[in-house]
Amino acid sequence: MKHLLSILLFTIFLAAAGTSHAAPPPAPGAKDSPTTGTLTFPAAGELPMLQSIKDIQAVTTGHGSDLLVVNFWATFCAPCVEEMPYFVQLSQKYPEKRVRGVGLTVDLKSQVESVVKPFLKEKGIPYANFHLYADDQGDVIKFFSKDWDGALPVTFFYDKSGNQIGHFLEPVTAEQLNGEVEKLLKQIDEKK
Repeated sequence: MKHLLSILLFTIFLAAAGTSHAAPPPAPGAKDSPTTGTLTFPAAGELPMLQSIKDIQAVTTGHGSDLLVVNFWATFCAPCVEEMPYFVQLSQKYPEKRVRGVGLTVDLKSQVESVVKPFLKEKGIPYANFHLYADDQGDVIKFFSKDWDGALPVTFFYDKSGNQIGHFLEPVTAEQLNGEVEKLLKQIDEKK
């Protein structure tokens, strides 16, 4: 039942979010941050921001890290909130050149200021988070994985070139997340 609710809410979110066309300006200090298209990562030591983006490909390219960990989540998704501390620990364990975490919230755009930003501040989330809006949720789902049914949470892993090299299509434990990151970093190092 939770699985179906997550799919339904994600579908509603993407349908509603597709009506917006303008991304907010970058956060103060973002001019010195790595950027690709409409995606701007906070500079080292800069507070994370919540920027709305529409270019889904920009999420996976130009991140400047050996490994990018992309986690889809929402404030209304209990398993998403449960696993957030694992991503916080991951962001503190590795320098951004090695591993960069990115959260993509699928909360409604109307809740970004009133719900999502206070939530991120309350939880002390140190990694970049973005609000993704798209004209077609099917495009988002297909872009990330043809095997993904839209359920939350979900996590994808990308190398420096923007190639997807792994994913979890279900909630993860700290052990699973750390194990997968270690495995993927080893594979990346072996290719160097």
